[in-house]
Amino acid sequence: MMISIKPGAVQYEKIGKPVPVEYRDQAEFRRRCAAVPAHPWPGQINLRGLRPLVRAEIQWGLFVHARRARPSRWDLGWIRSLVTTCRSLEVNSLVDFEFGTGRSAGAIAKDIPHELRMVYFTPQEAKDAGFLETEHFGVLFPHRMSHVDLTGIPQRWLRDLTWDYLAGLLRSPRCPRSAGPVDGLRRAAIELGAFLEVEVPGGGHDPAVLREEHAQRFVADQRHREREGLSSLAVKRPDGTASIVTTVTRSVVFNAVRKLMRDALDSGAAERLCLKREFIIVFPAAGATGRTARRPFPDGRPGPGGRGESGRARRHI
Repeated sequence: MMISIKPGAVQYEKIGKPVPVEYRDQAEFRRRCAAVPAHPWPGQINLRGLRPLVRAEIQWGLFVHARRARPSRWDLGWIRSLVTTCRSLEVNSLVDFEFGTGRSAGAIAKDIPHELRMVYFTPQEAKDAGFLETEHFGVLFPHRMSHVDLTGIPQRWLRDLTWDYLAGLLRSPRCPRSAGPVDGLRRAAIELGAFLEVEVPGGGHDPAVLREEHAQRFVADQRHREREGLSSLAVKRPDGTASIVTTVTRSVVFNAVRKLMRDALDSGAAERLCLKREFIIVFPAAGATGRTARRPFPDGRPGPGGRGESGRARRHI
């Protein structure tokens, strides 16, 4: 293939016009142009040659990442590596392509689809897929992503019940300020679902078969695991190891399951699911899950210093 550039090409570039190029085989010339890596420029990312959808996804991912209060580290070289991979493999979308593991291009390729869920899924579609996006309800907790994965709950009825409760909580005036209540309810539903899958005929997928004895056995199992320091049936730590059932986690599970079941009873969801009242009312309230902060003036009774305050408080006034 012969390629020639007409004389005076510099003059074309100066006035912003394309440089005339002559070639014998246009198809071969276009193929080679597409295969040549983009020339890196300082502080720039060249997205030419990418498929339209993956180009838009990368642009959106970079935009959202730059808006984060505490963004993770994305080196320019990592982003260029991702772009080069998508261009050379002719990737259509980051959502459907497996880049493997790693801290560089693969990590960015896994991070961007988290932001794309807000674009690709409606709330109902997210519910059907087994996850919840808090930003669908205008809520984003500090230092947390919007995504709440509920796929660890085996039973569809329990997963939908959990999703509906969380959605109602995020819409309500009592929406929590932190992700703690959301995480607690998710953990409780996963624990209950894992127990039902093992101990109930049919894996607990039919709520109509659940009885008082099943709830009592779940409560007894959680207390046994707490007392013996045993691992959870399904909940994992960030490093992949099994989470240990402690007094705090058992209390969180009891309180969250009780709230979830009582809400199903009050809202009519239990009746629609044929979930028996005898199963619902067994779950106990565990009370406070941690130490309550000490108030400087716990009551109106006068302390050693008089005037309704403690002697210590009076000495520091």
